[in-house]
Amino acid sequence: MSIFSKGDGRYSDSKENRDQFPVEKMCKVLKVSVSRHYYWLKHPISTREQKEQELVEQIKQIHEQRRCCYGSPRIAAELKEQGIRTSHVRMWPA
Repeated sequence: MSIFSKGDGRYSDSKENRDQFPVEKMCKVLKVSVSRHYYWLKHPISTREQKEQELVEQIKQIHEQRRCCYGSPRIAAELKEQGIRTSHVRMWPA
């Protein structure tokens, strides 16, 4: 996930708190640029990022259901059974 990704919470935190704190100070604390913050506000999440977030949630759910015993090859196989095409290599960073 890149530092500018919407999924890491930094931008949503700054959006939720901008009425309480100056944007510049929040960006400094969150280690993001002010311009990137405003860019994030103007642009919706991309389809790819949305699918990536959904995949991560499914991976976490399977991992927890299997008592944290499944590795990426088994999780990939289970996703395949559910009709979701992915490889264990793509899941590795999740």
